Amino acid sequence: MTNDEAPDSAASGTCGAPLYRADTEHDRRVRADLAVVAAAIGTTVDALLDKINEALATGQSVSIPVPAARESRQRPTVVQVRPADDKWGVTTAVGGSPAAQPRPCGGARPAAEDEPCPWRRDAPPGHFPAEAYRYSATTSHPGASRAFACHSSTPERPKLCAGWLLRDGRHNSRIRQRIDSGDLTLPELPQGIELYADYREMAIANGVAADDPALEPEMVPLTDSCAAPLPPDRPEAEQ
Repeated sequence: MTNDEAPDSAASGTCGAPLYRADTEHDRRVRADLAVVAAAIGTTVDALLDKINEALATGQSVSIPVPAARESRQRPTVVQVRPADDKWGVTTAVGGSPAAQPRPCGGARPAAEDEPCPWRRDAPPGHFPAEAYRYSATTSHPGASRAFACHSSTPERPKLCAGWLLRDGRHNSRIRQRIDSGDLTLPELPQGIELYADYREMAIANGVAADDPALEPEMVPLTDSCAAPLPPDRPEAEQ
């Protein structure tokens, strides 16, 4: 799953506000996870923030690769962080066999810190930026090897998105193997909750152009990883 999502420098967001500087639970998670990434690539959180902020200010995308570490079954390894805007992004992690969320998160009026699952039709459109949906589109292409992580999970403890599993998880051969072997239990869809039919419909409803190349199935996914719209401190689940 790309487990898709900082500290004390003077970097600021695109509107002049500090980038990941607020003392909220979300920003503390972002800073903690960026510290792990910074240590892995031999830099500082401030340097990463400056790079992210510069890219956001100029409308550019930014990719922060992390040297692959020895694979661990106990803990996934973050290999890439891709900010989608000044709040949300996609984090890619490899390794591990995450469980699934038991049911799609949130709703039209989610509680604090419980953002709605983007696969729910009653989730407010545009809650996550269109760029995040573009980054994670390969998780739902035929023959995909990447998985879509739950935005409520973290890189250290990723979970697979319930909505994705109920709609497009069948495209992923590893997911099918885990289900067939009994290693992965499919989530439930509570009565009254309706999901988008597929990733394409969901992405278009959230601002991705219908003719965007990212939605074309011929794009080849990365191997052994996960992805989802997540704060830059959370993973895109890549398995």
